[in-house]
Amino acid sequence: MFVGGFQLKAHLDKISATMLYDTLHDSKYRKLWDRNMIEGYEICCLNPNNDISYYSISTPSPLKNRDFVLLRSWLDIGREIFIINHSVNHASVPTKKNFVRGLSFITGYYIVPDGKPEEKGCTLNYVTQSDPKGIRFVYLVIKLLQILDKPSYLFLGKLPTWVVNKLSKFVAPKIVKRLTKAALAYPKWKAEHEPHFKPWHNPEQMSYLPKLNLSDIGSINDTLKASGVDESNVAESDAEKVSQNGDEESD
Repeated sequence: MFVGGFQLKAHLDKISATMLYDTLHDSKYRKLWDRNMIEGYEICCLNPNNDISYYSISTPSPLKNRDFVLLRSWLDIGREIFIINHSVNHASVPTKKNFVRGLSFITGYYIVPDGKPEEKGCTLNYVTQSDPKGIRFVYLVIKLLQILDKPSYLFLGKLPTWVVNKLSKFVAPKIVKRLTKAALAYPKWKAEHEPHFKPWHNPEQMSYLPKLNLSDIGSINDTLKASGVDESNVAESDAEKVSQNGDEESD
């Protein structure tokens, strides 16, 4: 099992903390800016600040696509905003034949506004500890160049120096650029798509989801056993070829 962690801290001077929070939360909007997303939906809720969701993403051949089942928690207290998730095993989404089930041990966003939450300027802190199941550099570089999000999509660990250097010099700036672009476009999009529906701001709107049935939660060890795969034998030269193709499709 390959387990790794990744941290990112960036100041975003063009967007507000509220815009960033909304962009990260809105699953319908994510389908527009996360071009690697195959499917994503909420399954159930525990309470107004916790839900369980499913998310799947495409990966370049010959790697298998990945999917995740996540318990997500969030809290907005004005001067600080938190979004945290970890993997769970829910009966409604067993492992799928053509997907490898990734694991997020803990993944979190910590957003701090410069002034008022609705004013421009905020700092994004992102951290994840995850096991993406065998994928190393190829998946890492391509996905980081193209998406930010949820989970377990960013990771480091006992990786070669050349991988760490590429992450520092090329990947982090692209993450910030893509997220900023998505957040700037969100207000206009939202004004035309259920503008008043924001359950992460309005707890009473969480009633659209069924309540969690504890009997649907299984052991995470079952997921571990069902997701065995080894895709770690990827050379730097091979990674470069695929990452270049990913760049052509990105911003």
